[in-house]
Amino acid sequence: MFNRLAMAGSVLIRMGAGLVAFILIARGLGPEAYGLVATVFAYATLVSLVTDFGFGSKALRDIAAEPERGGAILNACLNLKAVLTLAAMVIGGIAIWLAPKPPGTGLPMAMLGAAVLIGAIGDLALTAYRATGKYRSELWLTAWTAALHVAVVGWVALSHAGLPILGIAFLASRSFYAVLAVVGAERLFAGYRLSVQPLVHVWTSMKSAWSWGVDNMLGYLNVQIDSLLVASLFSLHLAGIYQGGNRFVQAGFAVVIALAAIHIPRITREIKDGGPRLSRPELLMNLEFTAIGVLGAIGLAFVAPPVTLFLLGEDYAQMGPLWPGFAVFFLARAIAAGIGVSLVSIGVPIWRIVGQVLGLSVTFCAILLVRRYWGINGVPWAMAAGAATTLTIYGLVRLNYARGAGLFGTTGVRSADT
Repeated sequence: MFNRLAMAGSVLIRMGAGLVAFILIARGLGPEAYGLVATVFAYATLVSLVTDFGFGSKALRDIAAEPERGGAILNACLNLKAVLTLAAMVIGGIAIWLAPKPPGTGLPMAMLGAAVLIGAIGDLALTAYRATGKYRSELWLTAWTAALHVAVVGWVALSHAGLPILGIAFLASRSFYAVLAVVGAERLFAGYRLSVQPLVHVWTSMKSAWSWGVDNMLGYLNVQIDSLLVASLFSLHLAGIYQGGNRFVQAGFAVVIALAAIHIPRITREIKDGGPRLSRPELLMNLEFTAIGVLGAIGLAFVAPPVTLFLLGEDYAQMGPLWPGFAVFFLARAIAAGIGVSLVSIGVPIWRIVGQVLGLSVTFCAILLVRRYWGINGVPWAMAAGAATTLTIYGLVRLNYARGAGLFGTTGVRSADT
């Protein structure tokens, strides 16, 4: 129970800090400039997942299964992350330089993107805290780094210092957080020091985790493809309005992702001991995700509209028709996340990839369709259609494995690796 409370506290602090920073930035910049910032964040987060290469999920699973190798597993993760992050920064900088953009925004865009990539190193390091059960340490680290982030970014937003200063503030805050997270993670494994590995070892780690990397990237695309497309399919002004609502949806997903991080080690041990049957802890976990989905959907449909209008102002009044679609989308993705934890624990990322690809295909086609007839108001419903597709695939695959294991019993259990 304490672990869940500590994790909940950590998630709520990060979510709250992110929302406060978002509200201040959105109000200070207005829809058009905020649309540009949110689009940079969306693309940079996608790139950060490529550089993560799925090691967030893989490390949780591997450290839980082999705690005696925790330091070596984390070291391999961070080495690969560092190499890919450096490459991404170089390529991203060139892409920003060549891309068409509003005058004077190139350097701020580069700094904001770099801030996301560097912050993702800290997020990966936090995996070690969760895998080893050090939720209290994660809570304290999250609390005071989040407070610092809000203080710095909030001051910049309230002073209307402009995009260049905002970029510097984000870059400094996220870099500080990443350094502290990595140093703290190293101390979790007594007698083990993080070190730079030869490139051949990094390449070996990459090959062993490619499927988890593809899975993570597809998972992000399935919940953020709208953020990646709205700026190119619609105006920056409409993109800013859409992102204003979508930011609250993503805050809800932060809770879902953190809850999944808690359950992956426990369900992995359960399946390792009893095979891929549907155990009582797993059933309760899925009920938990369903309850979060229902509560989140109700909140998005009925509470979010007046609250966001009050917080963001009349400039964002056009987001009203977006909320019903956001609610259905969140419900489907939350339920799918619970079943997705089971598939991670069984060790079958390929089926998660299949579900993500089919869901993403449906979403992409649906966005192009609704754009013509309903404009930006139809985009959340396109996202909901893709989420429902992924949920269906996940559910069918999980039931298939459960049947092979005797569904609720242990008779006929087959290996989780088959």
